[in-house]
Amino acid sequence: MKRIVYLLSTILTIVIGISFVQTAWAAADNNVGFDIQAVIPANQVDKTQSYFDLRVKPGTTQKIQIVVNNTSESEGQYEVSVNQAYTNKNGFIDYALKDVSLDKSVPFKLKDIVDYPTKIQVAPRKAEIVTLTLSIPVKKFNGQVLGGIQVTKLGANKKETIKNQYSYVIGLNLTESDSIVKRNLELVSVKPAVSFEKTSIVAKLKNPVAEAMGHLKYEGTVVSKDDNKTIKKIDYNTDMSLAPNSIYDFAIDWDGKPLEAGVYTLHLTVSDALKNVWNFDEDFTITRQEASEINKVTIDQVNNTKLPLWVYAVIGVLAALLLFLILIMVFKRKNKRQ
Repeated sequence: MKRIVYLLSTILTIVIGISFVQTAWAAADNNVGFDIQAVIPANQVDKTQSYFDLRVKPGTTQKIQIVVNNTSESEGQYEVSVNQAYTNKNGFIDYALKDVSLDKSVPFKLKDIVDYPTKIQVAPRKAEIVTLTLSIPVKKFNGQVLGGIQVTKLGANKKETIKNQYSYVIGLNLTESDSIVKRNLELVSVKPAVSFEKTSIVAKLKNPVAEAMGHLKYEGTVVSKDDNKTIKKIDYNTDMSLAPNSIYDFAIDWDGKPLEAGVYTLHLTVSDALKNVWNFDEDFTITRQEASEINKVTIDQVNNTKLPLWVYAVIGVLAALLLFLILIMVFKRKNKRQ
């Protein structure tokens, strides 16, 4: 039963993380002028899926193909890239970046084993087949290597100062077996930082295994070591995910409050749909210098952009005088008519 749940969870993670990206990007603009499609090969694990879910063998070479269909009335120029899956700053699996930092535990990087043309041209109302060559390393691996084949339409008008670029992504999931990989999660560090332009505490988490994880829930508290007072509580249950062999900077928003120097403890619990639970208790220090520098570019900067109180007072007085003058003029006109 656990194996079935495991397989369903893995498939759901891939479908949500890859197929959703593809359809969501397409929905961003119905008039993008092109679309792409995977040519599903014989070694496709799940032939009902529209992305590449390939069972590969060590030391083999395979060619896969995608079709770029230009539906516009003008010639299209497109950029092709194969991007490794990573965990974005919002805590979800993403494929948009070409070069990302991966944990050294990754079996191999897709950019090292995939050969393909980086740019193509497609005539109006025509389709072009793009061939990618996979060279699977000799060394065996367990789990999955996850990525996406991204095709971006390049702007044709060089005079435009702002160019709209539209992209589609087809998922690429490589496995060598059905063997179950034991999930793991590590807490690398906890530090004060600026995240989303706000004061934050960032817990650097690492997924050291070749296995995507979905339906993640984060719960925890930040406690002051001096008086054991709870400073912050967190409860994120929005089906967050982690890419295989990736690092995620989990940001704890300080709710717009300034950071204060001191010693703190982060109690963090992360759980998934397979009933795996990871508990972390980590002490960290916020120095006066760190608090001052972070507050300066967040809290202080926001305060500096606000107008002083005397400006609002002057505006209020002027508005009152203007209203008073308008009322006088109205009464004068009324008296003249009478």
